[in-house]
Amino acid sequence: MKRRHFLLAGIGACAICAGRAGAAPRDPLPPSLLERDRLPLLKNLAGRLRRLRQLVGYARFNLIDLDHARQLARGYPKVGDFTADELALLEHFFHADPVPWGFRGPRVGDDLAQRIDDAEVRKIRGSGHYLYRGAAERLFNCLQRDVGEELRLTSGVRNHLKQAQLFCDRLLAADGDYAATVRWVAPPGHSYHAAGDFDVGVAGLGGANFTAAFLDTDAAQRIARLEYAVLRYPADNPWGVAHEPWHIQVS
Repeated sequence: MKRRHFLLAGIGACAICAGRAGAAPRDPLPPSLLERDRLPLLKNLAGRLRRLRQLVGYARFNLIDLDHARQLARGYPKVGDFTADELALLEHFFHADPVPWGFRGPRVGDDLAQRIDDAEVRKIRGSGHYLYRGAAERLFNCLQRDVGEELRLTSGVRNHLKQAQLFCDRLLAADGDYAATVRWVAPPGHSYHAAGDFDVGVAGLGGANFTAAFLDTDAAQRIARLEYAVLRYPADNPWGVAHEPWHIQVS
């Protein structure tokens, strides 16, 4: 499916309105900050994505595509249809150059409406997450064999809409600070979770699996000794991303 470039017109229209006659001039914000008057729009978009996740379930939300999401949102008043401005903001996050935000990683996908067929993935028991069949699934099985049964899949396949939800939540928590956001959450279209990468942790550690606490676990130390286990974002990575010792690269 082709990208919906027509939605970008919404952003242009907003810019025109902001610059119409009579509008008070304002100092330009650094490129790493979302405009203050767009924070309410971001809050609305983040809330709608969370309600949609609640509707479809945490696991299935990892796979949902934009077309299906819009159909569901229209059909369930508790979610509500996406507005034109919300869709335009989604497109902006997906298509914008993130380098001014501090993210220098490559683009991973070029279609916000990308679909993932159920036949392409397998749900990993006890995790609430999916892996692509083939290389990703084999790599995870090898890690469980060599690290131990305490190793858990903490995040697998994420379609672009799921990544957008994570990005919006983080950006909202950072009060519109792109630079603080992209240190930890890649913009939609730039996450390797859409292409096969996955995150691992250990049973019982919970959300701390995504913190420096994971480095202190036996599992993390065993992973570091495995030649075939490559981190996507090591400590010295050049992409502006924080060290993620839990993020496994799938070539």
